[in-house]
Amino acid sequence: MRRSSMPRLMSGFAAGMLTFVLSSCFSSCVDDTFGKYGQGASGPLSFAVNVPDGWTNGSTRAADADISIKKMSQSGGLQQLYLVTEVSEAAVEAAASDAVTRGTPVTSGDKFIEQSFGLSAICYAGGWPDNSEEEKQLTTNFAHNLRVKKSPTGTEWIPQSKLDWLGSGNIKFFAYSPYSEDFKPDNELGSGDETENGVAGGNLSHSAPTASGIPTLTYTVSTVAKNQPDLMVAVSDVHDQGKGNNGAVQLQFRHALTAVTVKTGKEMLKGIIKEVTFSDVYGKGTYQFATNADNLGSWTTDGERPEDFTIAREVAVSNTEDTGGTEDTQEKENNYVDPDNPVSIVDGEFTLMMIPQTLPKEAKLTIEFVNEMTGREHTLTANLSPEGKTKWEIGKKVTYSVSTNGIAITPVVELSINGQKVAPFSVDGEEIDEESEWKDSLCISGYLPNVDFIAYAKVAQADQPEDKVALPYVIECSTDNGKTWNSTVSMAHVPDAAVNIWNPVAETARASDEDVDKRVSGVMFLPQQLAYYKMQKEFFPLNFTPASGVAASTKDAPYDLTQGDETANCYIVNQPGYYSFPAIYGNARKSGKPGDGNGGVLNQGAYSSNEEAQYVLKKFVKHDDLPIDDIHVKGVKRAALVWQDAPGLVTDVSYDETTNMVKFHVAKETLTQGNAVIAVLDGEGDDATILWSWHIWATHYPWYAGYNKEDYKVQSGHEDKQEFYLAPCNLGYCDSHKGDSSRTIQVRFRFILEDVVDIEHKERIVIFHFPQPGIVESLAGDNTYFQWGRKDPMLPGVYNAETINNEKLLPSPDENQKPVKGQLTMANKKYYPGIREFGRGVSRVPIGEAIKNPHLHYMNIKKGDYNDDRSHWHNGENADYKLAQIINLWDSQLSGGGQQYWHFEGAKSVYDPSPAGYHIPPVNAFTGFGAPSGEVLNGKDAGGQNHNEYKISDYDKGGENFVIQCVLEGKYIKGWKLRSAATGKFIFFPGCGLRDMGEKNNDPYFKDRTWAAHAQLTFIATSSMSPVNATAQNTIIYLDQRDYGMVDNPTHDAFVVRAGTNKAYGFSVRPVRDPE
Repeated sequence: MRRSSMPRLMSGFAAGMLTFVLSSCFSSCVDDTFGKYGQGASGPLSFAVNVPDGWTNGSTRAADADISIKKMSQSGGLQQLYLVTEVSEAAVEAAASDAVTRGTPVTSGDKFIEQSFGLSAICYAGGWPDNSEEEKQLTTNFAHNLRVKKSPTGTEWIPQSKLDWLGSGNIKFFAYSPYSEDFKPDNELGSGDETENGVAGGNLSHSAPTASGIPTLTYTVSTVAKNQPDLMVAVSDVHDQGKGNNGAVQLQFRHALTAVTVKTGKEMLKGIIKEVTFSDVYGKGTYQFATNADNLGSWTTDGERPEDFTIAREVAVSNTEDTGGTEDTQEKENNYVDPDNPVSIVDGEFTLMMIPQTLPKEAKLTIEFVNEMTGREHTLTANLSPEGKTKWEIGKKVTYSVSTNGIAITPVVELSINGQKVAPFSVDGEEIDEESEWKDSLCISGYLPNVDFIAYAKVAQADQPEDKVALPYVIECSTDNGKTWNSTVSMAHVPDAAVNIWNPVAETARASDEDVDKRVSGVMFLPQQLAYYKMQKEFFPLNFTPASGVAASTKDAPYDLTQGDETANCYIVNQPGYYSFPAIYGNARKSGKPGDGNGGVLNQGAYSSNEEAQYVLKKFVKHDDLPIDDIHVKGVKRAALVWQDAPGLVTDVSYDETTNMVKFHVAKETLTQGNAVIAVLDGEGDDATILWSWHIWATHYPWYAGYNKEDYKVQSGHEDKQEFYLAPCNLGYCDSHKGDSSRTIQVRFRFILEDVVDIEHKERIVIFHFPQPGIVESLAGDNTYFQWGRKDPMLPGVYNAETINNEKLLPSPDENQKPVKGQLTMANKKYYPGIREFGRGVSRVPIGEAIKNPHLHYMNIKKGDYNDDRSHWHNGENADYKLAQIINLWDSQLSGGGQQYWHFEGAKSVYDPSPAGYHIPPVNAFTGFGAPSGEVLNGKDAGGQNHNEYKISDYDKGGENFVIQCVLEGKYIKGWKLRSAATGKFIFFPGCGLRDMGEKNNDPYFKDRTWAAHAQLTFIATSSMSPVNATAQNTIIYLDQRDYGMVDNPTHDAFVVRAGTNKAYGFSVRPVRDPE
């Protein structure tokens, strides 16, 4: 199992923060210089402990392995064998460890709580001595070799003496495990002896209380491998106790020994290993603690050499089953161990935990081996340090492999993404314990740009220096845990063709075998999540116009989305390319020059009104709440992405001060249905102010070329017979899609050893793991929401069977009422932050504040008058324009509300969120649904009286009055098709719900967040107002046919043509075409 090397607090041990409730060892330091700070304790001293997660599993790091090969001598004329030595790092800074009583290497923290560790500490004034002579004068005056053990209740850790923090000064702590007094020497053990919580064998002693200098540990290794503990040490320095530091001291334990194991290597002969002996190695040494966490400390060895370290156990070296094949190959394979499944000879509880040392010239390894074919016994020996220079180092694992091969070929792949190293998961089937610098997940698009790597093989041969060679390799991927592998993938942006996983940049390709260390750059294409593939496929093959203009765009010559015509707050893209648009307020320009954001014909009606009515904003304002006096956004220093809901959709955002144009890129690899917000700012820092922002929407729906207005024609059901041409879908809409589970994509580099002689196993493999997140199902599709009067898109919400059923687990928005079933049934769509995180703001802000924060949904946070606070996001009483209520934010010329204004279309305002050529309509646009020869649901009854609510069930049964068709996905509502009385054609409205406006509940679920709500409902906001007053509401239409079977919440069955509601909600909008 692969282990992380990231730090974490151990369970049990650190969960209680090792709480020593200790009082003091002050008597040992009262008379020294530190005593002057001891004017009383400032709280109990406690510890939090991390320890190593374990040793590596015998594999080496891909790029920096230390490998050497030596010939072994043997008796009985056995085939030449070789000893391959691999040195690897121990895992560090991970889980708490088991201070084991046997020789098993530390791999988990489950048993540590049953053990104890030793603790010493030096208290000192000022800085730590900077030379060894001064260090020699120090003593363990604060604590000396205290035992620390778990209490019987399991709630705290109790030392043998109590400790408190001092009033001020510094303390350096030294810890080790297991505790010295828990050791029982080998010569005191009887047959079958075991210690319940002690160490059966060896000897460990701490330096004396009177000893000066840094503490030391003198350790004698048990000659019985199973009795050798995994000795660990820690050091921690704590300063400024006078500040009343009652926090826990962090103790990061590390391995202090060298772990030594033996296994079979490539193509080892079958047989029985009877005994393994390491002879003439040091078994006694003295460890001096490090004085900081960056140092490992040091060992000195005793000159006397103990008895040999022998593991006497029979280990069968064989395969578990016949490998098959031809007669010749079968004979070969049946005589050798499977190279992909090496046999552990000395490992696990038989791992030797040895003194780190420089091995003497006489050190050797001896293996007693019985050949399966002949039954003959052989003695295999290898000199471990012919020149007396080979080292067993602190915290390293040394693995000796016995093989018939005198050559070791190790594949190396140094892979980076965006300049950050990616650690391999395994090399030749053995997992790698190494941490990646690159922390991201693989994008759901499968697209990995900015990849570079070096791929080669390190070759070690007996009696030869290590070398690097270039080998041919194939890059493949797997989505089924390695069962099948492919070198190509299907990508939606390349229809009907397979794409190579690796696509190098030509100029970085390796020119010859001599360029072994040359990095190769390029992009990787890995499998797309299926939902993403289907969403992206709608754009390809490219069949949109003006394709030629966009296709010819470059970074230096982007395509102007206005083409010199009207500007807007939303721009639609439907093909890859480099784009630009003028940094101009909304639709404040009627026309200008393509590619130039300076000058142009003004559209003054968009940002001013001549109406004298109450609640009318006469001069529309910018970010500072002052009137727009120039159509150009002034003071711009840069442009940036605010957020987007599709990964990598919009990139390379910039601002050209000369042309006053905002630029961005949409790559073919990441073009999919999605929304993004781009802003211009007044500075470079994180605190720079957003001056204005725009909505970029990638959609395949034909709002321009290919739009057939007769398909979306609706004629008002009132006397004026006003005609409207609805947009083909809601603004910001993305199609419904199924969900995908998260998964791991495996990528392997398969090296081919065709030209290498004397190697039976002709492949070497390095595997990388790329976690790929899942995609949440969006049953109805999703679209951006808009708070009435704001230009800025709010993050969409999604729903599915799971989100609907999860509602029962959530609190009610109103803690004083019964839950409103069907409300908390959605989830926020996943998004990707740019310079801002999408979130919530406190309602009742002026227009300028909202402009500066296009990423905030303003809503009530339970203060004051609840209904007033949440009824509208806006209040400009304290702004220069002095209006708390405004009715003309989307239609600049609107001057009233109620029925007489249902039809009113004055002028699209500078805050209208619609793209060019469209605007937010009045409610009259939605009064023309009905049967061509039957009733029109126009909001009036037969007598001409207002009648705004209709039962859906009366109009969904077909026949003459078939007006509403509910679209279902299983048992859940996906949306509605409403029939235009003018054409008889049905127009689809998805049930995308809304973004909620607030809550009256202090439950943590609602804290500091904004949420989508009311799945399966359709809400459409309009530019119209209810009768105008100080709390005037905007007018919407909605459809609701939820059925929860609740007595107190009966089935809903309503199509409401016009309804007044609060302006703090985020609603869907359905723009209409501008009059021609």
